[in-house]
Parts: sequence; C-alpha cells; structure tokens
Amino acid sequence: MAKVLIRDGYTKTTTMPARFGMPAVTFSYRPALPVRAWEYGMAVKDTAAKQTAEVIKLLTDHVVSWDIEGDKDGETAEINAANIKRCPRPLLEFFVDCICGYGPDAVEADQKN
Repeated sequence: MAKVLIRDGYTKTTTMPARFGMPAVTFSYRPALPVRAWEYGMAVKDTAAKQTAEVIKLLTDHVVSWDIEGDKDGETAEINAANIKRCPRPLLEFFVDCICGYGPDAVEADQKN
C-alpha cells in the first residue's frame, strides 16, 4: 500500500546546502497539510507585514528543530518570532518551500524536466 497520508507527529529532516554566503542549515519540520499550504499561499498575497506574520506563524507551527546558532557561541537559537525575523530571506524561503511541499526532492525532479 502507498503510504502518502501525512500522519500526526510525522516529521522530515532536510538540509539547505551552503549557498549565498551562508553555511548549510539542517532542520526538522512537520509538513503542512494541503489546506494549510493553500491558506499560506493565499495570505501572502497581501502586504509585506502580512507576509512576514504568515511566515512566522507557519515556521513556529511547523519547525521542530534547527541547527542555527543563537547569540551565544555553541548555543542553538530558539525557534521564535524574533529569531525567524533575523533569518536571511533565502533561508526562510527554503523553510517555507519544504513545509508547503516543494522541498529539495521536488526541485530536483523539476530540474530533470
């Protein structure tokens, strides 16, 4: 049988490769159900402030862990609004893409077409 349903508590882990002058970042997340991904897609067609708020909500709801260093050397940054606002845009876009279903596997498949 095909196991395609997103089960409660299901998590995935992926790594954004080093790029744009940033080191690689690994994070674990709970994939968004389709309705949540569509809600996010509709909500971000508003103002920049609304988009920022939606990114923060999506990430705080779905990111389980990350290996981003906090303000103290060797300490993992907390996953919260203040730290999400401080993340570079390409990293936030990577997180959102993975959570909403367009992660590295989908990108690789598209590149083969």
